[in-house]
Amino acid sequence: DDGTAKVWDTRQRESVATFEEDYQVLACAMAPACDMVHTGSLDGDIRTYDLRAGKLCRTMRGHADAITDMQTDAEGSYLLSNAMDETLRVWDVRSFAPKQRCTMVAEGHTHGFERNMLRCAWSKWRR
Repeated sequence: DDGTAKVWDTRQRESVATFEEDYQVLACAMAPACDMVHTGSLDGDIRTYDLRAGKLCRTMRGHADAITDMQTDAEGSYLLSNAMDETLRVWDVRSFAPKQRCTMVAEGHTHGFERNMLRCAWSKWRR
């Protein structure tokens, strides 16, 4: 609720990085190489932070409402995001990706008290 995303080192039991945002952070996903962290917030934007440099790398816009979950694929090349705008999006998060990083939008699922589609996950047979 404080508008920050923190990365914790469980061995040292302390925060090793803190990133401040304008809105509440509702979801996060760590890259498999542990060099990047992606955050999704109340404003619908996805922000990618470089943990080595300690700064914001990029902001990806496309969702029209709060992001509820995100997950990177096993290789760390793509990010799957789910939002309250009732869309799932696939983002190309590779370093040298094209400017338009959203590669796919899936619509049709609904959010609500009875049909909560709050989480998302990659299937093992994705491609």
